Amino acid sequence: MNSDLWKLVRDGNSTVAAHACLAAAVKHSALLTDFLELAVKEQYCIFAEKLTYQLWDDFIADCQNRDAQSPEWSESTIKRLRSSVFQILQQSGYIDNTKSLRLQTVHLANEVVAYLEKYHEVSVLRCIQVTP
Repeated sequence: MNSDLWKLVRDGNSTVAAHACLAAAVKHSALLTDFLELAVKEQYCIFAEKLTYQLWDDFIADCQNRDAQSPEWSESTIKRLRSSVFQILQQSGYIDNTKSLRLQTVHLANEVVAYLEKYHEVSVLRCIQVTP
C-alpha cells in the first residue's frame, strides 16, 4: 500500500478510514485474509445471522490441519487473535458489535474501491468484498 491509501485514512470520513485500514490489514495478514475468504464469506453465502467464536476456533484448527508449518498457538493467543480480528470486523462494519457478532451488509467506501482498482490490488478487493 502506498501514500495514497494513507491519505484516505487521514482525510476520509470514518468509514473510508476504516475500509482503508482493513485493506492494509488484509494486504499484510494472511490469517485475516484467509478468515475473510474461507470463513466469513461462507457465512454470508449461507445467509448466517451472525459469526460465532466456534467459527474462529474451527478456522484456526483447519489452518493447523492444512499447513504443518502453521504455528501451534496457546489458547490465550488464539483468543487474543480472535478478539483483534472481530474488532477489525466490527470497526469495518461487517458485524454490528463484538458481543452479538451479528453480520451486516457492507458497502465498501467508493474511494477505497477506486484505490484498490487503480493499484491493481485485485486480491485485496476480492477479499474484502465478502457481502452479497
